[in-house]
Amino acid sequence: MRPLIIVLGAAGIVTLTLGTGTAPARASRPVPELHASGCLSEPPATSTHVVAPLGDLHDGRTLCDRVYAVNNLSADGSRWTVSLIDPHVMRVVDDIPVGPQPHHIYPVPGRNIAYISHLAGNGLDVLDMVSNQVVGRVTTGSGPRHLDFSPDGRLAYTDDFPGNTITAVNTASGRTLGILPVGRQPNYNVTSADGRYLFVANSGESSVSVVDTHALRVVRTITVGLAPATTPSHPFNLVLTPDGAQVVITGAGDNSLSFVDIRTLTETGSVFIGGANSTVPGQNQSQKLNVRVTPDSRFAWVGNQANSEWSVVNVETHRLASEIPAGAGADILFQPPAGPAAGLGIGTARYSHHMTVVDTKDPTLIRTVPTALGSHIVAFNREWTMGFVACRPGNAVSVVDLRNMTDVGDIPVGLFPDGIVYIWFEHGHARTHSV
Repeated sequence: MRPLIIVLGAAGIVTLTLGTGTAPARASRPVPELHASGCLSEPPATSTHVVAPLGDLHDGRTLCDRVYAVNNLSADGSRWTVSLIDPHVMRVVDDIPVGPQPHHIYPVPGRNIAYISHLAGNGLDVLDMVSNQVVGRVTTGSGPRHLDFSPDGRLAYTDDFPGNTITAVNTASGRTLGILPVGRQPNYNVTSADGRYLFVANSGESSVSVVDTHALRVVRTITVGLAPATTPSHPFNLVLTPDGAQVVITGAGDNSLSFVDIRTLTETGSVFIGGANSTVPGQNQSQKLNVRVTPDSRFAWVGNQANSEWSVVNVETHRLASEIPAGAGADILFQPPAGPAAGLGIGTARYSHHMTVVDTKDPTLIRTVPTALGSHIVAFNREWTMGFVACRPGNAVSVVDLRNMTDVGDIPVGLFPDGIVYIWFEHGHARTHSV
């Protein structure tokens, strides 16, 4: 049996009790089959969905893996879909219908289901990863584009961007616990290591909302940025440092990186990350800044989209340490903790035909790896030897062999694939890597 892949191409609380180097542009090319047969057998003629068996065990785990990719639209532009890919024959074996404007896919910890977020509407699709069908819906605020889980996985929090709210969901029951007003245009959230606080980046202003997760209420609003009174910082993304001491927030409005102390709930500093506070040359896109912190909590790596580089900031000193070429639309740095790429950073680029490989401890550019146009999110197989890359403008998933950092080829999917995740099953339970 073999693995599969899916691409996804203020009032008070409202309580609900509902159930850079450069690489030449290249044409997309097919990925060669690695084996004669796939993880999935051919579905019956009467079925439109592939049902993957979970009982074929070997060495204590099932052999049937899968990745899901979320598409903005199907290849013919007629519907919204998630592409299901068999990673051994390297092709789409099914397109799963989902709700309007799907954005990302989030496997629910400890469950064989995943939530699919949306740029529109008031809910999450519930995808059964055994039957590969949408089996339910969770009610949220308007436009739940991103979400994160509590450290124990029992709660999910959505960022309801146009609704100016966050939604708390009980992942065991699937019930919506409450919808809470926060700041304008919440875009990302992260919880403290103990699960006590939820930090929400309000991209429509210059603030981070701090939510008491037990009471489900905002207990503090922290102003962040270089000079928020004169230039809105528009926080885009935020992460918790691995040591649990700080929240690091990117400011798309002023090209800043801000630091909030978890104990005092105060901003301890902001730094300019370099580059232009404008748009990517030749692109009519607003600045989008994603940040990742190295496992030792020493460096924060920011995809400085407008300047087409990685801005590397020393977390302890709050100083810009390095600026490294990253290709047009530098996006997200992924750091595999194991496998042949352990200790390296693999960075995507929204408007380039390549990714960058960097040394994260001694910030330097190592090499570039060709991909389809516009790499965004990388999903890794269970051994950390292969990367599956959602390339949005390229309408493809590029496959990268991490053992020699070479591109194997591209898998055509739907239009503008966004979220992507690789799933495998152990003793009947879904597993995935988190990076």
